Amino acid sequence: AIDLLKIDAEGHDLLVLSGAHHPPENHAIRVVQFEYNYRWIGARRYLKDAFDSVLPLGYGIGKVTPRAIEWYPAWSPELETFREANFVAALPSWSTRFPALQWWNSRARSHS
Repeated sequence: AIDLLKIDAEGHDLLVLSGAHHPPENHAIRVVQFEYNYRWIGARRYLKDAFDSVLPLGYGIGKVTPRAIEWYPAWSPELETFREANFVAALPSWSTRFPALQWWNSRARSHS
C-alpha cells in the first residue's frame, strides 16, 4: 500500500497513474498529489480526465491551497484553467485528515 504518491510528470500525470497497473482500482494508493498546468494542453489532457478517472473509484479531488484542500463535489468547466496548481485525489478515509475549504461553487454539477 502507498499512503502518498506524488506525481510530477510535466503534463503526463494521468498517464503515469494509469500505467501503474491500476492501483487506484484496489485502493492501494490512498492519496495522489499531481500537478495541473498549461503542460496538460500539449498532452491533450484536461482536469475533467482526472475527475473521470478517480471519482468512479471512490476518490475525492481537491486543489491544494495555502490554507487547506478545496474539495470539489464534481468537475466543472470553471476548474479548467490550465493555471499552475497542485491537486490531490484521496480516499474518503484519508481526505478527512486534511484541513478543508468549501468550494465557492459547491452546488456545481458534473458536466459530462
